[in-house]
Amino acid sequence: MPGLAAEVLPDGSVVEASDAFVSLVGKDRLPRQWLARLSPGSRGRLTRLLAQQADFQMSLEWSNGDAGTTWLACSGWWSPEQRRHTCFLADVTATEASREAAQLFIHRLHLVFDHLPLMVAYHGPLPEGRCLFANRQYAKLFGLDDKTILGKPVRDIVGKALMQEMVRQARSFFEQHATVVYPCSVPQGDGRWMRLEVTMVPDAGPDGQVRGAYVLMTDITQRYETERALRESEDRLARFMEASAEGVVFHRGGLITDVNPAACALYGADAAHLLGTPTMSLVVPEFREKAQRMVDSRTETAYESAIFNARGERIPVEVIGRSIQHGGQPLRVTVVRDIRDRREAQARIEELISGLRAEKERAEAADRAKSVFLAAASHDLRQPIHALGLFLTAL
Repeated sequence: MPGLAAEVLPDGSVVEASDAFVSLVGKDRLPRQWLARLSPGSRGRLTRLLAQQADFQMSLEWSNGDAGTTWLACSGWWSPEQRRHTCFLADVTATEASREAAQLFIHRLHLVFDHLPLMVAYHGPLPEGRCLFANRQYAKLFGLDDKTILGKPVRDIVGKALMQEMVRQARSFFEQHATVVYPCSVPQGDGRWMRLEVTMVPDAGPDGQVRGAYVLMTDITQRYETERALRESEDRLARFMEASAEGVVFHRGGLITDVNPAACALYGADAAHLLGTPTMSLVVPEFREKAQRMVDSRTETAYESAIFNARGERIPVEVIGRSIQHGGQPLRVTVVRDIRDRREAQARIEELISGLRAEKERAEAADRAKSVFLAAASHDLRQPIHALGLFLTAL
């Protein structure tokens, strides 16, 4: 027989062998001593398979002494007539080394990706897209582990609903083989939903054909909830600004960035005209220094001031300002309240108080005049009465 071949009994004894096999194991190691050249694991597995009356295939780890190890692929064919196996062997050391390197590489991939807060997988070519690699987080997301998920078609892993969403969102990936990034939601066992950001990258070969896809999933549930809360907060703020009867002005670096309708009505100009306008240019000159100090302090402040509207009219206002953070940048929010009605009411009250004070003073003066008159009249009336008393005494 050409190549490495031997007729082997169930106990491992070699009955017949090719010249190449004899040259490999050594003539002095036949019929059974050749088994000692195998590693303990290979020797044990081969012995068990030779004892079975069935064909088999396995890899043998063959020791070459100081020269190292040779891997042999062994195919054993059972012959019922001769009651022994015909074994054919082939040197697959290079292939086995590549397989071990691949296994080592995959092991290192797991070491890396199993400790990252990411869900990573590699799926083979469509239409099945079988899973060829997945880290623990990716498999756990779909109720599997990193062993049972291997070889499963993508539809069986993600389910029908999510597969339809994937096809809809990643149309350019399937049709144009382009990298896509899209959000999706995956139900959890407790009734909650996990929000994911999915990135799909095609793996194209030298011929341009897509051999598979790299899939990266990132849990963005917390970010999504934060962004939703922020959007809701901004919507509430926008509705408040629209409905507020008081002017609200946002400014950064001394320039107006946003205003509400009430502020536009107060200044007598539309929002497009006010955006980008320096805030101090709208403040009456004698209040600008005070206003600048309040802005620079970045604390909550409240004070009375005056502004100019678009027609150059001077309007007394009450200003309430505070600093906030928006998008990581400091932003100043100022509520501008028109106090012309208050000033007019205060003027009317002061005028009324002055009138009441004058009336009071006139009443007090009249009371004093009455007292003087009564004192004088009393003196004049007592004189005749006193004279009458004297006349009565004389009579």
